[in-house]
Amino acid sequence: MIPRRKAYLLTNALGNLVLALSLLVLALPSFSQNRALSLTQIQQLIDVHSPDDVIAQEIRTRGLAFSPTPKVLDDLQKRGAGQAIIAAIRERMPIGTLEIQAPPQSNVRLDGAPSGVTDAQGRLVLQNVPAAPHELSVEKDGFNPARLSIALLAREYKRVPVQLVWAGGYLTVRADPAPASIDVEGLGHFENTANDVPCPSGTYTITASRAGFKTEIKTVTVAAGQHASLGITLGADSGFVHSKLAEAQAQLDRKNFSGALQIIGGVLALDKGNAEALAMLATVYYRAGDLQRFQAAAIDALQANVPVSVELVHEHSGLSGDSIHPAVLTIAPGSIQYDPGNSQCKYQKFTAPLANIEAMEVTNRTTEGKIIAVVVHHLAQGTYLLHMDVRNPSKPSDKMSFSFATDGSSTVKYSDGVDYLSSRGNSAQTLTTISNVIRQAAAMKR
Repeated sequence: MIPRRKAYLLTNALGNLVLALSLLVLALPSFSQNRALSLTQIQQLIDVHSPDDVIAQEIRTRGLAFSPTPKVLDDLQKRGAGQAIIAAIRERMPIGTLEIQAPPQSNVRLDGAPSGVTDAQGRLVLQNVPAAPHELSVEKDGFNPARLSIALLAREYKRVPVQLVWAGGYLTVRADPAPASIDVEGLGHFENTANDVPCPSGTYTITASRAGFKTEIKTVTVAAGQHASLGITLGADSGFVHSKLAEAQAQLDRKNFSGALQIIGGVLALDKGNAEALAMLATVYYRAGDLQRFQAAAIDALQANVPVSVELVHEHSGLSGDSIHPAVLTIAPGSIQYDPGNSQCKYQKFTAPLANIEAMEVTNRTTEGKIIAVVVHHLAQGTYLLHMDVRNPSKPSDKMSFSFATDGSSTVKYSDGVDYLSSRGNSAQTLTTISNVIRQAAAMKR
């Protein structure tokens, strides 16, 4: 065993010998101080184990007689070149700049080495890249990788657009009516529409929801390269609609017509064909005295096969206005119903085809009938009646004659001691509107 002191002296002597040998090689004619170092000369210096920093200093002092490339650097490293040599040669390499343009968060490799990740705008700038041919690869989860060969010149700024092809599929989901919330498991939350959303191939659970509607849950399978589409129709939540219509009825009972209309409008936005809401809408307009909107709402309801009811006052013909009671006429496509409720009336509740109406007229005449049977009506000024003759549905040979006044009409005793029927407002317009609705209902084909 060599003593430590002798081992140190021996190692030091060998180092001095290598240094001397290196200096001797550099002193050879082929290593003239006036000539740049060739690749062969650098290889020789490495082969004789010349000190790394000595070779690096010579490279910086004398320069290179060849154009270094990444392959040359790789070969020299394999031959034994240290980091100082590699750094000195790299300083002499012609360089350029690469700008990679790819999808955001793409991983970039240059000549197999990780080189960075593209930013939120899909850019990655690589500076001080050796001017030489290179192999570029760009990868991102869910996309097919892209690999390409590029050549970079000295001092060149080269933009390299890389188009990655999506390896999965695309999913479009639409919910009706909008606005609605759409949740796609694994992909996220969307408002109204998820449009051509890139997604890995597989099966997805989709939840569509909106206040006042029943939540719908569907599944859809998306294959690679497929543009899958799914439409979801939301149905109104019957419990929610029922509670809202109860609120509307309460507002109507309090004669808060604007409040009732607002609630009914919200219900029809959820369920435009809701029979109860359509009928109630016509009723609100009727009670509010908005006859134009009442007629329009009534026709809309009838076209949807929804009956419309109006409150009237039935005057018993021949009793000179001293016998009246509330009654309800319900108009439906093809039929009309009379309902006196709990009032004493010679006509009981019945339903007759609209074709059974033989005559219908709005008038303020105080007499009706001919020769033998003359009926006298005592009408206050501005009071009109809707006269209607209807064949009895259970006994077609019999004719039933009705005289209707507007809801809220009453009898008033005049100075002559006679009771006169008095209607508030312009009863002619109200009764004419009702007769128009009846005629349009009769004209509807069912």
